[in-house]
Amino acid sequence: MKPSTRKRWIIYVVVFFVILFGNSLVRRMLPYEELKDGNLLINGIFSLLLTAVIVAIGYAVRKWRGKRG
Repeated sequence: MKPSTRKRWIIYVVVFFVILFGNSLVRRMLPYEELKDGNLLINGIFSLLLTAVIVAIGYAVRKWRGKRG
């Protein structure tokens, strides 16, 4: 694996954990009782989906820049 690819995946893992922490923190601070669940599975899946969207956007931007230049 190239160093740039490895660095990119490390950034994506860090982004996943930041989203997971932020999502858990926001859910605990909400005043609504039905959203205050501390379910790690639900928070993890939501964070994974959001991280997948970020990865897809990054991939699309890299492909677009490569074809343009």
